[in-house]
Amino acid sequence: MDDNKMMEPIKKRGLFYCPYACGDKRYPRTKWKTEKGAIKHINNCLMAPDRVAAREAIELKRAQDRAANDEIALSGAKYQVGDEVKFIQKYIINPIYKRRFNRMVKVRYEDEYGFRARKQIIKTIGIINGAVCYNGFIFQKDIRVCSFGEVEDEAIKLREEHLEWLKMCSDLR
Repeated sequence: MDDNKMMEPIKKRGLFYCPYACGDKRYPRTKWKTEKGAIKHINNCLMAPDRVAAREAIELKRAQDRAANDEIALSGAKYQVGDEVKFIQKYIINPIYKRRFNRMVKVRYEDEYGFRARKQIIKTIGIINGAVCYNGFIFQKDIRVCSFGEVEDEAIKLREEHLEWLKMCSDLR
């Protein structure tokens, strides 16, 4: 901060306060007994106008970069609206926690997953966490290009592998 722009602390009843009204509004304002301590805070205060402007500029640049990356990802989408895709859906059969009366109880160490083959026509294309997502829940890694019978066989195989993995984890405990 420039010396000619440095703000002075607000003095009331022998105490010094930050002129930027920083801190949580639910609690009393932070105060200092010495002017030196208040000035030290003011020089490092996160609510100073120049620091707030810098943070907003950084956030704006991040949002623009994210939007540009999303546009690039959408332009590289393999499927379009109206295409039929075959995919494997993963879902939870038995969760780690179950409700017992008024509380949640841990009943196992890992979630137990099921896998099923599905066909669906693409209605929407979007971006979730930087990845192309069809219909709000189908990701590119889940889509298969083989016949539906092969996709069903693969889903059965994934379920068997998952059960073997759960058994191995249980044996290691």
